[in-house]
Amino acid sequence: MVPTDSAAFERLRKEAKRFLKDLRREDNAAIRRYAQCWPPTAATNEARTLARAQLVIAREHGYRSWTHLKTSLLGEKGAGKMEQETSVFIKEFLAMLEAGRPIYSSLMELGEKQTSPQLRATVEEVAGRIKKGSSLAAAMAEHPAVFDPGYVGLIRIFESEVAALGGPRHNAPPA
Repeated sequence: MVPTDSAAFERLRKEAKRFLKDLRREDNAAIRRYAQCWPPTAATNEARTLARAQLVIAREHGYRSWTHLKTSLLGEKGAGKMEQETSVFIKEFLAMLEAGRPIYSSLMELGEKQTSPQLRATVEEVAGRIKKGSSLAAAMAEHPAVFDPGYVGLIRIFESEVAALGGPRHNAPPA
């Protein structure tokens, strides 16, 4: 069994909350830390979310995401139901894409099936951004607590390959 360190995780969880408070108070040191992971366009207080603060903390400690940090410190059982549901969602979503289904309709169908209110809302928000013309990767990147940045990077590659082969399949139905 992998040893866990719940005390270390709890310290980092509290650090992320303090970091977010410092960001929202416009603390210069916190803003510099934040800028290491997020572009200046994400520098508004509205864009400074706990999920983004957690990602900064995770990357400062050598992890690619908060989920990986959490799993490393707490073990697989510490990953929680949300991470498990996200993993199932991603597998089903990829299967739909591999079958040639459009991205928007796949998101809408899978969003309705989600039992986690947070995941359902996130998937619906991603679908809404797709409907407005956003790329899938850009829409998912807005939710780093749900969609690991490494996964979003793979989506960016997928989108560039699809575009090179003849164009996107993600467009929403005509208005």
